[in-house]
Amino acid sequence: MKLSITRSILVLGMLFSLAACKLVITVPPGGVVKSASGNHDCGAGRTCEIDVVDVFFDESFSARSHEDYVFKGWRKKDRYFCGNSTENCVLSTTWMGDYPKIMAILASEQRFFLEPVFEVVPRITRDQIAVRGQVDETSDGFELRGRLTIDTGAQASLEFTDARLSLGFNAEGDLLVMNGVTNLPSPLAGFVTAEQDVRAEVGLYRGSEINADPAFEITLKDERQYLVFLVSQDFDINVYNPVDSSRSEKFTIGTPASGKIILIVDPADQMVYRYGETPLLGAFGEAESQQRLLPYKPWITHTRFPSFDGNRYETISIGVGVKAVDLLNLSGAQVIYEPGFSDINWKDPLNSPVAYKAGFNGAVDFAFSVVGFELFSFDIGRASALFNVNPRRGVMKLAGYLEPDVSWQPDWFTIIPQSRLSMDLTADSDGTLVSNIAGQYESVIPPADLEGSMRLDPRSVTYSGRIRGQSLDLPVSIRFADRTTTATVGVTADFSRAVTEGIDSGFASARDLVEDATAQLEDALRDYEFEVSLRGVRDLIPGAVDTAKTYLARLPDQVYSAVRAEVIKQINANRVCILTVCTPSDSSRNSIATRAASEARSKASSEIARYIPLLDNLKSRANDAGDEALRAGLEAALREIYKNRVFSKRISVTVSFAGISKTVSRTITQEVLSPDLAAKILAAADNMKYLPAASDRVVRGEQLVAGLPDAGIVDDIRDKVKAGNILPPTLTGVTYTVTSGDRYSAGIKFSDGSRYTVDFNVLDVRESIAGITELLANHVISAY
Repeated sequence: MKLSITRSILVLGMLFSLAACKLVITVPPGGVVKSASGNHDCGAGRTCEIDVVDVFFDESFSARSHEDYVFKGWRKKDRYFCGNSTENCVLSTTWMGDYPKIMAILASEQRFFLEPVFEVVPRITRDQIAVRGQVDETSDGFELRGRLTIDTGAQASLEFTDARLSLGFNAEGDLLVMNGVTNLPSPLAGFVTAEQDVRAEVGLYRGSEINADPAFEITLKDERQYLVFLVSQDFDINVYNPVDSSRSEKFTIGTPASGKIILIVDPADQMVYRYGETPLLGAFGEAESQQRLLPYKPWITHTRFPSFDGNRYETISIGVGVKAVDLLNLSGAQVIYEPGFSDINWKDPLNSPVAYKAGFNGAVDFAFSVVGFELFSFDIGRASALFNVNPRRGVMKLAGYLEPDVSWQPDWFTIIPQSRLSMDLTADSDGTLVSNIAGQYESVIPPADLEGSMRLDPRSVTYSGRIRGQSLDLPVSIRFADRTTTATVGVTADFSRAVTEGIDSGFASARDLVEDATAQLEDALRDYEFEVSLRGVRDLIPGAVDTAKTYLARLPDQVYSAVRAEVIKQINANRVCILTVCTPSDSSRNSIATRAASEARSKASSEIARYIPLLDNLKSRANDAGDEALRAGLEAALREIYKNRVFSKRISVTVSFAGISKTVSRTITQEVLSPDLAAKILAAADNMKYLPAASDRVVRGEQLVAGLPDAGIVDDIRDKVKAGNILPPTLTGVTYTVTSGDRYSAGIKFSDGSRYTVDFNVLDVRESIAGITELLANHVISAY
């Protein structure tokens, strides 16, 4: 049988142990063993044998405790499965068919075992209680005015003096109810004493009741009983250190803003939790457990942080020193498992001299630097962290969620979050740091929806994922550095095959190009349109530029209106109204919306301002003297303005109201040049080298068409490719870069070593296949 435990892999020797002809399940009193199929359940006090003789056995076993018992884990002994694990025990023989030696063990008479360990949850019994004073019997217990003593074992006891208490028991004599008022017992445990007589309300609660009440910040064991004391006056308390008496602490614990000091005692563990206030720490909570019964359960579970039981609990708000992390502040609660009563050096916790494990839940602020970037800063309101340290190595793991804003990203990043992201970070005591931020992203340049993970370490920022919502599942890897985006699109077998099989459409496009170019040039020669005259091109430009600038000038006000309306909508959806009074008020709401809209308009104006010099440069070129010297610069300006024929930019602003922070985004998309005008500008750029300087110098159509392949040649090459007489090269590489924030170009590579630079969107699978097939067809035509 193959053994797998959730989140664990057993050693090879254990795998051989699994090959057994009988599985013996022994269940002690206190619970049962359930099988996922229901075919192999085993009750309390029973021993169940299962014959395992073939490769079809595949079962998951779970241990379920009865009331007043707790499952401590599977027993660890020789030939016992899943030892010490508290997870379901999964056993399978389905993999063994290829291993004759293991199959021989399966056919033997060997016996192997599975046994849960159940432990009785300690209860206070009537035999542990002594009373003195006025006692009035009730139907299930008694009421007391006087003194009550609870023997907690190990020569320890809790003394309740001047007590007015009600107690109730079950038929077995277990204490189920205790409430009333009393002087606070001292000592509360062997190491915690109150220095004055203090009145307290007292009640007996199960851990599950405490965990369900938000007034108690600490998490305790669901099944255990605890005495909860509420004190409404300040008093002195002494916490004794049994290892080093010089480190014992005496301080005054005061009433916090929540109203009452809270003390919780586990009589069977000598655990004392105290929540109050001190001048030095402010409101705080802390506890020690001799039996290490303080549970840690991480809030954030996507990294599968383990739960564990520790011996110390404390609320903290501290700066933590970890190499490679420039800033790390923790504010919340942590549970620590350490071998002794030792303090951890939180200025450098991963290099502490003691072995320990600490789990944290709360808010985290942290920042770290990456070469070539400013600090990456994160403010996470709900996070979990795990510290694992021994004298040789220390590791911190941090996990949380990031809302879909871009506050932690440089402004030139070409991908932005689309939804809440899960993030995790691992820092090592040697300074190694890696953070992953996973989820759904939007690629702005070129446009696409992505899903994957951004990896940050001190040397680089890289993204690995896939393109979402496309006809083919293509992987994408993107590297960000020095305001430059460099990306590789994975050339899968399906993608390469689609390009090769689509080459026929590329030949058709090439033939259409020949026919269209011939027809256009003949029309130009007949009509003396601007395409055949450099002067005509120059006459076209000023009007085109003025039209484009007019379109751009309208955008900031459009953004202002759209953002203002969206902010008002967001506030209306989230504000609180009682009768006719709303928070925030209408005037405050309108003011917030106006400020946010003005900020968005300013950002839009700033983005548009970068485009104006491009347009002005083109207009200036058109007015330059010297026709021959003008050609190269004018062609470059025409191509630049054509590339920016559509203005697209995402504008985001963050607004805060009534304790809520919202990010409102608006994507500006404006067609700066009409399709007809854009086509003329591209045609002018493509034919610049052929154009005569003035309209009275006409270039004959035959001379221009001579530079294009003959339509008959295109058809002939296409037929040879179909017949297999010509084998086109295969697609081997697709890359793209974005520089200076918005300058996009893509690279295509074929198996014969040829490379091309293109400007179509390689993250749009359909557009990419169409562009590459046309490119491949032209490549084959030029080669033959």
